[in-house]
Amino acid sequence: MPRLLAAAAAVLVAFALWFSFGTFAWAPLALVTLAALASLAALVSADSEAPRLRLATGAVLALGVAGGVAAQLLVLEGDRRAPPHHPYFVSLGWVAIATLLAYGLPRPPRWVARGRFPLLVVCFGAMAVVAFRTERLPFVDSWLFRQQGAQALLQGQNPYELVFPNIYGHERFYGPGFLKDGKVTVYPYPPLQILADVPFLEILGDVRWTMLAAAIAAALLVARLGSRPESELAALLVLFQPRMLYVAKVSWTEPVVLAAWAAALAALRRWRARAPRGALLAGLGGGLLLAAKQYAPLLALPLAAAAPRPGARKAALAASAIAAATVVPFALWNAGELWHDLAVAQVLQPFRMDALSWLAAWARWRGGTPPSAAFGFVAAALALALGLRRRPDLLRGALTAATAFLMLVLFNKQAFCNYYWLAAGLLASASVLEDGSPLHAEAKAAEAGSLRAGAGA
Repeated sequence: MPRLLAAAAAVLVAFALWFSFGTFAWAPLALVTLAALASLAALVSADSEAPRLRLATGAVLALGVAGGVAAQLLVLEGDRRAPPHHPYFVSLGWVAIATLLAYGLPRPPRWVARGRFPLLVVCFGAMAVVAFRTERLPFVDSWLFRQQGAQALLQGQNPYELVFPNIYGHERFYGPGFLKDGKVTVYPYPPLQILADVPFLEILGDVRWTMLAAAIAAALLVARLGSRPESELAALLVLFQPRMLYVAKVSWTEPVVLAAWAAALAALRRWRARAPRGALLAGLGGGLLLAAKQYAPLLALPLAAAAPRPGARKAALAASAIAAATVVPFALWNAGELWHDLAVAQVLQPFRMDALSWLAAWARWRGGTPPSAAFGFVAAALALALGLRRRPDLLRGALTAATAFLMLVLFNKQAFCNYYWLAAGLLASASVLEDGSPLHAEAKAAEAGSLRAGAGA
């Protein structure tokens, strides 16, 4: 049941973004609220998995992928930011739909079973290339910050000391201390994002390719988290979410976070199967996750709670070393600017009435002073307490992280497409995650045997 509920929650979030781009509207808010309730229900029922629901989980994921591919080809009324209907883009979309039908075959030939997922990944990559090449550059500060930040590092300048133009011409999107003489003085992304951007800017001239590569890497890792074909469908949902290309084109950083999350999950699963072997690799994955974004500790904590005890110290040291290796050089360069941009400026971010959150809904309904962003942190803390009330297995740890993050976004002052896109990816990966530990496998086999015995009786 928890996997089915997590898959349903992922699809609900993905479709909410299709209709709203992650900005406030009542119907999408209802959808993401239903997703949060489904995620909480999955967390509560995480200890009562029913193997016979695996096909239902796959069917829900397949429905989400099919809807996502269709959404890439459709333009809603008034939707000016949708992917262009370039002939190549449309043709590739139809190839993706035809290939997706192969997942409906009860006993597909071996070459079909092996080839359908790689072909769909190639289709997505080609669709993204067409979209990038046929659209004008995005008019958004996230792309500008990352493009100029990576360029500055290549030229030996500190990205956290840069001054950016205010392309919007107003101050509504920036908090106190962001602007000086009409210029933006904050680079809001952690050093790992800059380091990931540099090679793509140097070779391909555009940091948007970082997002494409990260999304594909995340999908390939998610496809290895559980049984085929369900894990492949979860990976395809990551790629074919209705707003995946939009997230990549405006250079939001969440695909890098999801890739680090999937790498940490895959490494942790391997570690649990072979403990203490695999602890170092899991630590490396955990370190990348910690360094990926300011909210990443919320995702890493439940995974750390699910880690095996043999090798835990080695994993913790490796994670700390990787995270520190990305941050310390920039701290030595200019600790004050780094702290201001990554910590202080985030606290000073203004309340956004267009956020897809219940705080924005309350402010629209009642008016007056906007509610405190502390509600989001309280909601996330309650989800953590629910999931970590005892030592979790890997599935419970992943569901706890995904649920806590979704609750944080749903009750926050800034809740937009990139955060919900990540929430859908977290839930999709959790929906197919299988624990690699021998004890867990024995418990599941015993549970399946009792179900068969009960059915026979």
